[in-house]
Amino acid sequence: MQKGDRIYFVIAGLFISVLLITNVVGTKLFQPFGLTIDLAGNEQALLLTSGIIAYPITFFMTDLVSEIYGKKRADFMVILGFCFSLILMGFINLVSILPTPNAEFQEAYKTVFSSTFRLIFGSMLAYTIAQLNDNYLFHYIRRLTKGKHLWLRNTASTATSQLLDTATVNTIFFYNNPATAAFVPNEDIIIVIIANYIFKFLIAMTDTPFVYIAVFYLRKYLGLKGYEHYESQRA
Repeated sequence: MQKGDRIYFVIAGLFISVLLITNVVGTKLFQPFGLTIDLAGNEQALLLTSGIIAYPITFFMTDLVSEIYGKKRADFMVILGFCFSLILMGFINLVSILPTPNAEFQEAYKTVFSSTFRLIFGSMLAYTIAQLNDNYLFHYIRRLTKGKHLWLRNTASTATSQLLDTATVNTIFFYNNPATAAFVPNEDIIIVIIANYIFKFLIAMTDTPFVYIAVFYLRKYLGLKGYEHYESQRA
């Protein structure tokens, strides 16, 4: 196996790991630094889903793979993540119906993981739409700029895709969800979407220098010249 392929599989493995971690821990809501948000004169707690901590890293990885390996490999990585999320959802559903002598434990498990199941469904739909859109926009801008301005395609594709992702997953997860209704009623879903997107956008803005650094060293290590992809170097 060539060194470029080994690096790709390591990135893909990290990508899938972060995605699955996001799906499991993302059900927890937290209020950073006790912040609140004012919406139409109504002050509400600024609630974020815990998945915001890890999930933005996946966009960094798809942009990195897009730049070094091309759109096909980036799309393949996204599809792999979708398949592994399906497996995770299947096992959560299977384990939830296994009999247990402890009814309290069973109810607690269902309370947590029924929400996880719903989150994974919403996350899978949002993830597929957002990540494929991210890859498409990244390469569309890459063609328009003739391979220049990495910062532009990284930021624009990620910011747009994260808006799609945030709106989709939070609407599916919170809308008429009895497990979260006490914290996020339907009328407050927009607050969560806005708050999560602001934080994701800020993260997207800060990851650009790291994309430049990673691309620089990977190109140097793989012997890539100009703006060519790793695939073009293979026999």
